[in-house]
Amino acid sequence: MAASLGIRDLSTLSPGDVEKITSAHLLLAAYNAWQPGVFALSGWDLTGALPLDPADVKSLVATGDTRWIERGAYDLLGHAIESTSSAAGMPRARCLYGSLPEQLEDPTSFASRLAQLLTVRSVHGLATGSLVAVPEVSAKSLLVMVNRLESGRTQVTVCNFGGEELSARVQADQIPVGVVVDLKTGDELDTVDDLGGFTIPLGPYEARAVSIITA
Repeated sequence: MAASLGIRDLSTLSPGDVEKITSAHLLLAAYNAWQPGVFALSGWDLTGALPLDPADVKSLVATGDTRWIERGAYDLLGHAIESTSSAAGMPRARCLYGSLPEQLEDPTSFASRLAQLLTVRSVHGLATGSLVAVPEVSAKSLLVMVNRLESGRTQVTVCNFGGEELSARVQADQIPVGVVVDLKTGDELDTVDDLGGFTIPLGPYEARAVSIITA
């Protein structure tokens, strides 16, 4: 996430940098969670583990196997605060988000916001739906996925992979006329017109999952 945002020096991250990384990370999680299929993530994701300094794993990367810089040790439950390495000897990574118990006490943390995304996925049955369309969009940073849920309802996931706010026009033949409802908040956002389209606002690095309520 940091690399995609143009952040190269991980030793001098500001609170603003961390929030940007977190937002982009949650966007990627929403992209995966709010479409049919399997969702998975790692302990490195949950703790926000940053890459290790290659010098700290010099012997492991000597042959060019650079995956080891992404395999730093982490303390998911916060039970080994003083440890500097894992039992296998991997150096401890710097983690942006903290332990899972700490995060779950903070409603603004990565894990707490991730839990909200997964609640939407679970409650509305997104995992077992079917992808029916990926329509053309007006902005390079925009992605739209139209899904048909097992209930028969049409669900649309809209992702803004850019750093600017968008007023996103969404249109597809597979979208029926009806009311556009945000699955996370329950708010009515717009009404689908006769062309199968609607418009919703998106912030930087934001995803929204909506459902179409027909008459």
